[in-house]
Amino acid sequence: ISRERCDFGKGFYMGTSELQAKGLVVDDSEPYFYTLKLNIKDIPRNRILFLSGKEWIYNVLVNRKKSKKFNTLSVASDILEEQKKYDLIVGPIADDQMAEAFRQFNRGFISDTALEDCLNYVDYGYQFVAKTDYACNCIDIITESEILSNEIEGLRKYINERHIKEEDFVSEIASHHRNDGLF
Repeated sequence: ISRERCDFGKGFYMGTSELQAKGLVVDDSEPYFYTLKLNIKDIPRNRILFLSGKEWIYNVLVNRKKSKKFNTLSVASDILEEQKKYDLIVGPIADDQMAEAFRQFNRGFISDTALEDCLNYVDYGYQFVAKTDYACNCIDIITESEILSNEIEGLRKYINERHIKEEDFVSEIASHHRNDGLF
């Protein structure tokens, strides 16, 4: 029941970064944090898609639907068809700064190589996305806890500090890749 335009399409999203996950829900009216156990060994290896680098970029471009030109290419429909073969998709976590990097890529200001470097710079860990009921049935909830007001302020401070640090990284990385990669 997730939004349609997430990194890997609709699915149940889990991540390895506690701070990043809590940051996503910090402004909810009653934010909760769940610790989960993904019984990945119960999912056949050929039903798990591991993404990184440019393959990750192209999958995110297709699912977020932020690039009209890219989504008209046959490779885009091929990627969506390929994803249907998997119960679980695993890849790096992006954040709001990656959204800015994708905007710059769509405008032709940065290359796919620069976009890949932006992803490596963000380094929020990995996301695991259960795409099917089968994969969702391989998840156990270990703990459930409300995020309390005293923790919320610390999370907001962390998010703000992270955004300040990352403010100019897209242009810095773009300047290193002016003559390489695809636009």
